[in-house]
Amino acid sequence: MTKLELLNFGKETKEIEIEAWDNTKVTIKKLTIGEQAKVQAVLLKDRDLANAKEGQVSIDSYNKSVQLIVSLCLVEPKFTVKEIQDMSSDIAEGIMEINNKISEWSTPKK
Repeated sequence: MTKLELLNFGKETKEIEIEAWDNTKVTIKKLTIGEQAKVQAVLLKDRDLANAKEGQVSIDSYNKSVQLIVSLCLVEPKFTVKEIQDMSSDIAEGIMEINNKISEWSTPKK
C-alpha cells in the first residue's frame, strides 16, 4: 500500500438508520487515532486511579465520552458536544444508538 492509501484507509462513511428517531438516516465515520486519544483522555480524566478497579470509569466521564464520540463521528447531521448536551432527553436514546453503531463499526473483526 502507498502512503496515500494508508492515510485514507478506513476513512469511508456509512449511512445508518436510527430506530429511536423513527428510522431517520444519518451518516457516520470511524474515529481516527487522534480522536480515539481524545476520547480516552475524557474517560481517564475523572478516574481515581488509586481506588478504581481495572477498566472502571465514572458515569460522568462515560457520558462525556459518548457525546464526544457522536460529535466527532456523526458526519450528517453534524453536532457539537455543546449542541448534544443541550438536546432534550427524549433524543438521548438515539444518541446512544449512534454511539453503539459507531463502536460496532469501529471495532476490528477477529
